[in-house]
Amino acid sequence: MKTKRFFFFFSSVCRFGLLGLFGFIFPGVVPANAATDSANAIQIDLRWYRKDSGTAVTQEREQLLVKWPISTSETGSLRINLDRTKPLIESIDVASRGKSLKIIARQLDPVTLLTIGERDMKNPAGWVAFFDDPMSRPHQTYTAILDLRSVRVSSDGTRTTVHIGDVRVGSFQGELRLNFYRNSPLDRKSVV
Repeated sequence: MKTKRFFFFFSSVCRFGLLGLFGFIFPGVVPANAATDSANAIQIDLRWYRKDSGTAVTQEREQLLVKWPISTSETGSLRINLDRTKPLIESIDVASRGKSLKIIARQLDPVTLLTIGERDMKNPAGWVAFFDDPMSRPHQTYTAILDLRSVRVSSDGTRTTVHIGDVRVGSFQGELRLNFYRNSPLDRKSVV
């Protein structure tokens, strides 16, 4: 018996640098309503943000600036546009101790794809995701849409998360989460 299942290809972990850029550009979301009026300011909810997480989060005009130590000698920063008419990510930067920021990437609109297909339930071993090839059977891929309505920042230990909503694809509705970890060049993007 074959059963339809959802496959979410939303998560990505990337390091600053060329591979990290590709990891960032493809997983994420496509902004909706590029012509939306930017006069409706996005309110940033900082109630669950803790400064002792090691990540500095500040609002500068229509941008949210996130800075965190990526090692003992380097700092990473990411600027998020709160203006719906601009790309979501204004810039990703890295700075070595005592040096100015080096721009890694600018004006990015990340993309998230959702693929819906079938798993092979006839296999006597049952459903084994690693060996199953759902792309060899009928499937459809959809692009998620980001409608920038809310931004919330939370902290848990040394992790700081920026929650950006709303993300929709088919019957799924959720948010884009950007996770930053103190003393780590890795950051994680997911749609949940």
